[in-house]
Amino acid sequence: MNTAFIYETARKTPVLIETDVVVAGAGMAAALAVKTGTTCRKVDIKKVQPALKCQGVKIQ
Repeated sequence: MNTAFIYETARKTPVLIETDVVVAGAGMAAALAVKTGTTCRKVDIKKVQPALKCQGVKIQ
């Protein structure tokens, strides 16, 4: 395996993980917005975070 490829992959991994969390959060906010008949911007973040934790998303 190419060492440059390994270093490049390791360098990008945190960004990919962070992107997955953002995408999961956006999806959950959209689902809650539809369920409650509101917009994503008006969804309470305190309702999104527990739902994400139930799905195994690590939130700091």
